[in-house]
Amino acid sequence: MYVADCRNGLHPFIAFLSYLKGKKAMPRVFLVINPDQRLTILTMIIAHLQQLDVIAQGHYPPQSPSLPPSIQESIETFLSSVIPPIVPLIETSHLGILIGLMGILLDRNSLPFIAETKIGLAFLTLLLSRSQIIFNGDTPADEVEVREWKATFDKFFALMQGSWNNVFPPRGAWGDDVYVWQFLASVAVGANMEQQHVLVTECRYFLSLVLFYIHSFSYSFGPRSSFPPLFPYFCELLDRVNGSDRVLDNVIASKNLPPEIAKSKIDNTNLFLRAMGLDAGMLS
Repeated sequence: MYVADCRNGLHPFIAFLSYLKGKKAMPRVFLVINPDQRLTILTMIIAHLQQLDVIAQGHYPPQSPSLPPSIQESIETFLSSVIPPIVPLIETSHLGILIGLMGILLDRNSLPFIAETKIGLAFLTLLLSRSQIIFNGDTPADEVEVREWKATFDKFFALMQGSWNNVFPPRGAWGDDVYVWQFLASVAVGANMEQQHVLVTECRYFLSLVLFYIHSFSYSFGPRSSFPPLFPYFCELLDRVNGSDRVLDNVIASKNLPPEIAKSKIDNTNLFLRAMGLDAGMLS
């Protein structure tokens, strides 16, 4: 198996992680290696993200709301065994390390491809969230590194443009989409106004879906002038739901979700809205 993986161009360590036992061994591996070796492993994983089985095979099949059981098991094992020892490493990384890791991720992988998977979004969310913690910390970040991160973020955003809508799972899997809203929140909080507008525009279907739930619960608008600058975009989205050019004709025609599930949807979406100074509660 080792020879076959090498011939297929798969790094031996990435091949090791394709096995459940390899994933489950990661917490023990991290216990016996030093910080530099841990960073090397993290860098290796990020450089080969799209070759990981949980990403290469982690896309939903066409017209299917679920992944094959074996792939779902691999993803859950990766989340429970590989991600936990990596989190402290990223959470203690300085901005220079983040710039390097994100640069490797963008240069060595197809960003839209990995962003369509749960594990891909997990890595992106960790890196983006850590950058904001640094910027909001008590110690000012180095100005040169701030400019480098901004350029890296802009490159990331440009590569994702036109693909934001694809980060959501298919409709039948919407019960498991909180990780998507967490990712979008980590993007929105670091984005400028123009980039936030792009996010809102490209994710308008899913935002309109949540606003439809709010509308279904008989929420009402207050004076539009009292809301932040981005709020008119959301008003426009709700207008489209109610107007002749509906973006949710198929949703409105279908059976409504139970109130508790709809509320969960609103709560998840608030992760994204609050990153831009908005909140679904503004509509009450």
